[in-house]
Amino acid sequence: MLNTKQSKSKHRCACIISAMIIFLTALCACSNGNDVKTDYKSGNSNGDIKTVETFDVTKVNMKEVDSSEIAYIGYLNERLVVVFNSSLDRCYVYDNVAYDDYADLINADSIGGYYNKHIKNVYDQALRIDGIYVLNGHIKYK
Repeated sequence: MLNTKQSKSKHRCACIISAMIIFLTALCACSNGNDVKTDYKSGNSNGDIKTVETFDVTKVNMKEVDSSEIAYIGYLNERLVVVFNSSLDRCYVYDNVAYDDYADLINADSIGGYYNKHIKNVYDQALRIDGIYVLNGHIKYK
């Protein structure tokens, strides 16, 4: 039978090992530093600077759309991702976008018109990511 001192020591070791496993799991998941944007600071339409939580844009399924202004649109966890025809090497991420606005956007007769009226200047642009391209419906880094 373990005494109190030995029991506390085993508990500390188990906690340390658990913490190391969690850390190593997170490290492996983020091994390619280009895949995850953390604490990305950007300005919104009011000129304020804010910090955005971690968001892995490569996990978003991008849909190619028929628009003269917009090439691809994606949606994940209340974030709208837009790639414009004029800049296929960058995407824009908008926070707290309602799913209904995303659905209405991809189904609009004029996707660019809907974007200009219901997304741009309505939702804050959370971040802009440069150096990307879309392949098989997913964003990749150059």
